[in-house]
Amino acid sequence: MTPEDFKKLKKLVEKDLKWEKETAQDKEIQLSGLYAKYLDAFITQANIRRKLELKRERLFGKLYHKYKFEFQFQLDSKSEVESYIKSDEEYYEASLELVNQQMITDYLEEVLKEINTIGFNIKDYIELEKLKRGVY
Repeated sequence: MTPEDFKKLKKLVEKDLKWEKETAQDKEIQLSGLYAKYLDAFITQANIRRKLELKRERLFGKLYHKYKFEFQFQLDSKSEVESYIKSDEEYYEASLELVNQQMITDYLEEVLKEINTIGFNIKDYIELEKLKRGVY
């Protein structure tokens, strides 16, 4: 997901989760569909994150071999090898991509929690309004 796509997603979430007193019952009906929509997005993005994690792990192994056995200098300790790996441009780019993807999945996870919270808030609001009107 590009940064621009992420901005669009955030705007869409803001629009989807907004509710007002007048639209509380309609929003309550829509919440299950919204939850399914964002759960699907979360699962998709979590799968992408997992693939990026595996890609970075594989790159780590490849670079470890490179710096341990094929490097121009003798690196004796694991920490020396890891230091070279972490400063490697390709590994840095893979890590950055993974961090960005983690941010997206964390955001979507929070959206799902917010949908649940909104559901309870709307139900509480509706019950309070019924109480005020003496519907019970």
